[in-house]
Amino acid sequence: MEENAKMPELRQCWDCDYDVVTAESACPQCGSTQFFTATHIKVRGVMLTALGAIFTLAIAAVEFIMVRLLSGPVKGTYGGMSAEAKKAAIILSIAGLGIVLILGVVFTAGGLGMAINGKRNTRFVSTVITLLTAASVVFSIMMLVFGT
Repeated sequence: MEENAKMPELRQCWDCDYDVVTAESACPQCGSTQFFTATHIKVRGVMLTALGAIFTLAIAAVEFIMVRLLSGPVKGTYGGMSAEAKKAAIILSIAGLGIVLILGVVFTAGGLGMAINGKRNTRFVSTVITLLTAASVVFSIMMLVFGT
């Protein structure tokens, strides 16, 4: 056997989710070159778990500080905003950060699943896309309502 020959191992296509034991570097079903081994997916899962955990802790700390600082009574005007507008800005800010916090938790859980199973989860990808869309909608509304 050649020294450089690849040993057959379980691989998953990143594009079509096809699983097969092979030594090939391209998916036999769709031809994609994003055809990864379980070990490669596990490494990505560990990195995603660490990133998600750091992200979650950082956003949780920011939210905790924001709630503590802004939980007092709102009086007068703030940067030309009325008290009601400031309350709305606070609520939208906390909601937006809440979505980002959930995104961090989803990254952590999805990465942990990838690290344990060595397979990509398409539900995880759909959830991330949905949460990113929701966060961008909330932050876009904030920009429209309260300016830059």
